[in-house]
Amino acid sequence: VGTLSEITARKQAEEALHSSVESLREAQTIGGLGSYVLDIPKGLWNSSDVLDLLFGIGPQYERSVAGWIALIHVDDRQMMADYLNEVVLARGQPFNKEYRVVRQNDQAVRWVHGKGRLDFDAKGRPVRMSGTIQDITDRVQGLQVIENLLRDQKAILDSAIVGFMKVRDRKIIWVNEEL
Repeated sequence: VGTLSEITARKQAEEALHSSVESLREAQTIGGLGSYVLDIPKGLWNSSDVLDLLFGIGPQYERSVAGWIALIHVDDRQMMADYLNEVVLARGQPFNKEYRVVRQNDQAVRWVHGKGRLDFDAKGRPVRMSGTIQDITDRVQGLQVIENLLRDQKAILDSAIVGFMKVRDRKIIWVNEEL
């Protein structure tokens, strides 16, 4: 009877763990948020299924620092390598950066926001970084649309042959050149 209750308790714990893992996976999928752990001395990282989807990589992809750098858009690659080496690893700062990646399975350019926290050994050297990478492409594209609309609006109003002014709380906050 004692062995049966131990097996039952273990089985319940395994089911709870499985349910927790599935809930985490679903939350990551909904949020477009993948996770990783980087073993700094080895230069190797492990990734969640969601991060693999975000990067468009399979199980055989080389999960090394060089492999991560290869995923980064060519125009951001040097900046990100410098950021990792000079800011995060050399100064022990948390990783917190927006950058572009090129998804490997379809070559789509995606904007991501990476965040990471360092763990240090007894001598204060970084040995591990745990973090998340979130797909922020929709947000970045939305901001670009707004910036384009504002630029177009300004060009139209500045070239108008009549004067325009914007007033808020009895204060003039904008005037085109015709006024």
